[in-house]
Amino acid sequence: MHVAKMMLTVLCSVGRWRQLKVPRGPPEAMSMTDFVVLVAGLVGFHPSKAQPLPGTQKLWEGLLSLNNNILGYEAALAEGARREDPANG
Repeated sequence: MHVAKMMLTVLCSVGRWRQLKVPRGPPEAMSMTDFVVLVAGLVGFHPSKAQPLPGTQKLWEGLLSLNNNILGYEAALAEGARREDPANG
């Protein structure tokens, strides 16, 4: 799976699981603003009229959280492939 597509897929999955507003449509069609707000939402950012976009600290914390989720997703994929491999018996 392409890295950017995997990142967007994981972001949307985790966002839905945490009951964040995930934009409709395929993850690849997400705007940059939607992406930034969703990443910051992983660590508790809620957009408002006064502050529609997160600061750099919240965005950085969100990216670290997203990176951990991606590593977990990759590990789950590897474990699933290992279990399905007939060579492992």
